[in-house]
Amino acid sequence: MTQAHCQLTICAMNLLVGIYDHLGWAIAVTASSEHDVVDRRRIELLEPGMPNMPIHHPEHGLSPDEITALVTRVRASAELATTASFDALAAGLPGSVASVHLACRFSHRHRHSAAPAI
Repeated sequence: MTQAHCQLTICAMNLLVGIYDHLGWAIAVTASSEHDVVDRRRIELLEPGMPNMPIHHPEHGLSPDEITALVTRVRASAELATTASFDALAAGLPGSVASVHLACRFSHRHRHSAAPAI
């Protein structure tokens, strides 16, 4: 098989993207339908300078209205940064994305607090 043929095959494939989020960023792993990894990168989910946990660790001395405004700014930042990151990811891949899978993670404490008492 020639290199040109291999590149055309990759470009024609439908890709699977897996996303594992962290605080303000995520890892995106892209695989072919044959499960070969074709791309792995860090993507930003917040703009620089935005707090990644505004509700869990609010600034000291903020009123409820100020906290609401902060959360609104962080949500807007998340929308802009995530859209830009996904656009850059899609533009940099060697094929079209067939599906995106998000990893759901909960802390050990949350798993057990939701479990029924035995």
